[in-house]
Amino acid sequence: MRTQKRILNGQGNGFGLAKGVAAKMGERAAEVLKQSAADVRMEHSRWEKAVLDVQSHLQEQYSKALEVLNNDESGILSAHLALLEDPALIEAVSEMIEEEGCCAEWALKSQADRICGMLEKSANLVIRERALDICDISAQLMGALANAQSDQRVCHASRFYAEGPVVSDIQDQCIMIKDTLYPSDVIHFNFAKCCGIIVAHGSWTMHSAILAKSKSIPMVILDHGEEIESIGDGSMLILDADDGVITLSPETEDYRAFEVKAKRNEETLRLFDALKESPLRSRKGRRIRFEANISGPDDLPSVIQSGAQGIGLFRTEFLYYNQASLPDEEQQYQIYRDVLQAMKGLPVTFRTFDIGGDKQVPGLNLTEEMNPFLGYRAIRIALAEPELFKTQIRAILRAAAGSPVRIMFPMISTIEELERAKAIVHAAKQELEIQEIPCPEEIKLGMMVEIPAAAILADEFAKHCDFFSIGTNDLVQYTIACDRLNEKVQNLYRADHPAVLRLIQSVAEAAHREGIEVGICGEAASSIDLIPAWLDYGIDVLSMSPSILPKIQVCCYQMGLVHKEDPLTDY
Repeated sequence: MRTQKRILNGQGNGFGLAKGVAAKMGERAAEVLKQSAADVRMEHSRWEKAVLDVQSHLQEQYSKALEVLNNDESGILSAHLALLEDPALIEAVSEMIEEEGCCAEWALKSQADRICGMLEKSANLVIRERALDICDISAQLMGALANAQSDQRVCHASRFYAEGPVVSDIQDQCIMIKDTLYPSDVIHFNFAKCCGIIVAHGSWTMHSAILAKSKSIPMVILDHGEEIESIGDGSMLILDADDGVITLSPETEDYRAFEVKAKRNEETLRLFDALKESPLRSRKGRRIRFEANISGPDDLPSVIQSGAQGIGLFRTEFLYYNQASLPDEEQQYQIYRDVLQAMKGLPVTFRTFDIGGDKQVPGLNLTEEMNPFLGYRAIRIALAEPELFKTQIRAILRAAAGSPVRIMFPMISTIEELERAKAIVHAAKQELEIQEIPCPEEIKLGMMVEIPAAAILADEFAKHCDFFSIGTNDLVQYTIACDRLNEKVQNLYRADHPAVLRLIQSVAEAAHREGIEVGICGEAASSIDLIPAWLDYGIDVLSMSPSILPKIQVCCYQMGLVHKEDPLTDY
């Protein structure tokens, strides 16, 4: 008997459509019984071998990061390696084996549950989601314990994707169904078999969702996680990651609608190809640039493919997260230079490192803070560590010789901070000139406007810098006093809040009075509902994820918000 059609709703990541057969992946958790160790010393040996085996496996993957993995993946592998050295888990398991004389599996389960329980009680979503990393690494360790006497692969999380019986038996593409998605699930994702992901629980800030986005995998997180039980293994599905809609047992008209939308997406890309080489102006006649946000060199192919007119936000902090020691000047210079060469003369805006608070960096030994978003981070660390800051500035200046480069300071709240940051740039430039090392004669220096104090005093700040870039993610949460990572107040987090809109308009007006550019580089830059307001305010640059840039640019053109520049009438 044919299964009745059903619609499930959720939040999609905006990466298009997928149709295929549901492939339900069971959870990794297996029943673990409390058993006494026959030999405590032997149990210690089993545990130590499991840790070493998983370390070896992850290190092997991490060593290939520059060749195979992107920055998101390598950063997550680095974080997982760090967990394997964390005494809170590793030593706690050893101590429990010793004190209770139990098997390693029970000790691992007990300690992982304890740590996850504490993390999940946090009001901070980022901290709560660290529990998924603990679960992920624990599953890998549990697999290593199970495979200790065999030559099977250590990370059994990859088993499903590599050669799992469910996927190998499916001829058509399948859509993976999972209650909880772990980072290693996505890293080992088999693209030849699976074309989409549906998960019951999670958020778009969890590591696994970030990885899915970096790989452009259509993914939907269900609004009601329990509905995942209604998806039968092997049933036909249509997944719309643009609208967050899942159609179970689709009917003929659903397939027709799928084909129509897929064709429309193709037409959008063709129209974009015709647009991307042309300068664009708003309906008010002001030139508008669509630029890309990136987190490292691995994003460059998607930037080039997107037709972005530059990089409006280069998040340089990835260099500080993905290694045990702080990056030196030469290492940074090489990466910045490679990015500029790849962009072939298009402008690049380097945001100086935005680290601290909830973003831990191994080389700095930062203390965990009660309220990290209001704490010791970004420019505050840079000014407190001037030599660290100058090292980055020197690397950028060296790479910028002969290229259109901007330097942007994050989290500026006072004129004094801005002037001190500028002074360090000038000092670094003088050092390079004395050493006869090539660097730009002049370089544009700007600031993020992401704190209400900076927005309110934009008219004063505009006299001291060359451009503004409005970081709407933080500006919204600081203006409304609403933690953007707290699910309980997500309904309050609105970029279209009248107070936020008024601040952004005033920032744009202040910038133009002083003759400087103003852009938006937060998530709101790609909100098609808000772009009419941004253009009416006179925003000069909209910087967004390269994956969504073509769609946004075409939508703006089709809606009449922008038009091709006419060389005969526009100037």
